[in-house]
Amino acid sequence: MQPLIVRPDPEEVGKYEILAGNNRCRCSQDAGKITCPAIIKENLTENEAQIYIAFTNLLQRGFNEIKITEQAAVIAAYHSELFSKEKASEIAQELAVMEGKPESKLEQAGKEYGLGKDTAARLIRISKLVPELKPWVDSRELSVRAAVDLSYIPEEGQKLLYKLLKDTDGNMAVKVDIRKARQLRTVFNENPEIERMEIEIYSILIPDEKKSRTIKLKPEFYERFFDKDTQPKTILDTIEKALESYL
Repeated sequence: MQPLIVRPDPEEVGKYEILAGNNRCRCSQDAGKITCPAIIKENLTENEAQIYIAFTNLLQRGFNEIKITEQAAVIAAYHSELFSKEKASEIAQELAVMEGKPESKLEQAGKEYGLGKDTAARLIRISKLVPELKPWVDSRELSVRAAVDLSYIPEEGQKLLYKLLKDTDGNMAVKVDIRKARQLRTVFNENPEIERMEIEIYSILIPDEKKSRTIKLKPEFYERFFDKDTQPKTILDTIEKALESYL
């Protein structure tokens, strides 16, 4: 009743990748059919192919019914599409500036789906997570705001994080809150050698919970050994040397 939308498989000659209609294809196979009508899209960019996939999910279920990561793909695709318009669009926007402040492209993408600019921006960032981390966002194991910070980590760093965080069932073994996510983002940005970062990552994920003890010395204890004019640093240095000698 409605053809599939496919493109030539970029990795295997003679095969096609389904961009829209996976369910229709499976139903046809279950019904015993060996062919399906299809529209073949030639010479699509990777971004254009992703737009087809993202908007297919949207049309089938509606924006509020799809997963967070699928929402992210839709917003990112729409945002990217807005940015790829021809020079005429740029001229139109320039004219709009003369009439008053126009909406940003991010605001346009958000308004299309009833979202604020900040929410749209966060969803675009989530679309940049590696596939291994995205299910944790949908299951709420990883909060959206923490996921945004992790999205700034290079792809190989995100994969390393997944390796260190997951348990045997693929769930998050250690919770990453916003504070930890920001620390991880900073560490990865400051250290390009990702393969050597496991110790630093562990120190953030599982901090040492031991608290340092504070011991107060009463004046009558140290005044027996020091003049009242002796500087505190001198007293501490002397006590340290005495303890080192004694122990």
